[in-house]
Amino acid sequence: MPYAKEERAIFEECKLLIWANSPLKTAYNFMELFMAQHPSRKPLPFEVLQFQFVKAGMAITQKPLDNTSPSPTTNHAAYLLEETLPGEKADFVKFLHNASTASELLPDEPDYHLAEFLLFIQHVQYAITGGLTYVSDFQGNIECSSSSY
Repeated sequence: MPYAKEERAIFEECKLLIWANSPLKTAYNFMELFMAQHPSRKPLPFEVLQFQFVKAGMAITQKPLDNTSPSPTTNHAAYLLEETLPGEKADFVKFLHNASTASELLPDEPDYHLAEFLLFIQHVQYAITGGLTYVSDFQGNIECSSSSY
């Protein structure tokens, strides 16, 4: 891919990772606020799981300026840098995808409750934004922790 096109594509990917964090955090804030305003002695009917998006950044390598080129630049290549996820590659799960409102995981699979929780997160995001926004392609490794609200 030509450098300028690659740089734009990587920049857009980084931007999406940053933007996706906002509705995820908003959903967690909504749950925390709701539970604070509606204390109950009954436990929640589900476990509140803590998810996050990978941390990412963009790196641009440079070279000496080449004035002979039709568009002189010192930029050489662009790279998307993402944190390494813990666990084995086999732990990677596609919980939800953008072609359906249901998970492909079956109820008897061990990670099904994670997918169900992420469907709930989507619902909260959709409701809070008046149907304008939700994250649709949740995937990653299966190491997560729960939180008490």
